Amino acid sequence: MIAAVLQSVSEDACRHGMGSGCFHGFEFKAMRLGRRGRPGAMARVKIVVSQDGEVIESRLLDVLNDPL
Repeated sequence: MIAAVLQSVSEDACRHGMGSGCFHGFEFKAMRLGRRGRPGAMARVKIVVSQDGEVIESRLLDVLNDPL
C-alpha cells in the first residue's frame, strides 16, 4: 500500500508539478524538479516522507512521465 501511495504522488508530481498523500499517519509529498518533459521521458521527482510534522526521509527519484 505504501508503494501505491508513493507511485500515485510521484505520478501527480510528474503531471502537475506537485503531489501529496497520506497513509496510516505518514505524509507523502512529491515535487517535480525542472520543467515538464515530453511523454515517455524520465522526470526527476523529490519525495519527502514525514510523520507528525517531522521529516523521516527525503529522496530523489527518476519517474517515467506517462501520458494520461
